[in-house]
Amino acid sequence: MTSENWTCSDLRDEEVQTRPANTYGVFGAVGVAGVIVGSVYWKARGKRLKDARMFCDGGLSECEDEQGPALIDDAKKLEVRAIVSWSIAGVGTALCLAMWPWGSLQRPARKVQVSAGFGSLQLSGRF
Repeated sequence: MTSENWTCSDLRDEEVQTRPANTYGVFGAVGVAGVIVGSVYWKARGKRLKDARMFCDGGLSECEDEQGPALIDDAKKLEVRAIVSWSIAGVGTALCLAMWPWGSLQRPARKVQVSAGFGSLQLSGRF
């Protein structure tokens, strides 16, 4: 009776020599996206306030036209969205900087060996 020995690496390469943790890249991308989105919201907020000033002759607090207060409410909502986006950007950037030192660490190599014989199966290795 013959026993065939094969490893999982024959089927799929399980050896991981050096695989940098790219999580900091994801957090960095979240930070950049948050800054961009927040800036777009802030710019839209400024446009809404500018438009509201055209409808409100006596100032933004004394607006008699119906469109003025609606534009002011929109500007307030956009301001909140901008601040939330910038907060997310700050958290993403902080996590990116915190994860940066671990980005080049090596992860342990994994090797799994499966031995199969007539009526037996053996699994060994590092997981």
